[in-house]
Amino acid sequence: MDQDFSGLLVQICRAQRNLAAAALDAIHMHVGQENLVYRLAAEEGVSQAQLAGALCLDASTVTKMLLRLERDGVVERRADAADARILRVHLTPDGKALVGPVLEVWRQMEERITQGISEPRSCCSAACSCKSRA
Repeated sequence: MDQDFSGLLVQICRAQRNLAAAALDAIHMHVGQENLVYRLAAEEGVSQAQLAGALCLDASTVTKMLLRLERDGVVERRADAADARILRVHLTPDGKALVGPVLEVWRQMEERITQGISEPRSCCSAACSCKSRA
């Protein structure tokens, strides 16, 4: 039974990633970038290290993401006023304009993935509680 459930979780994760990729492509973003944009919308001016920690990613991955987003005009990095060795990350006006579409993509994905599940939050909470027991 556990193997069947584990297989189902893998399928759900793949389906969610595929849905996200298609939806985000429409707003010219890649999977993962939307989390970074959302995080910066919640708290701008964080350091790259803080951003990596908040996103649970290593620094090199965040650096690559930031280079692409900076090239696309979504974010900008500025030296910290007190310590020029620290780069603070900010959304540009184009980046701020992506926050609404990102939230809409997430809303649509949640609606589609949870369709037919009577209580999706309790179902997911039960599945996530397995992590704390491991």
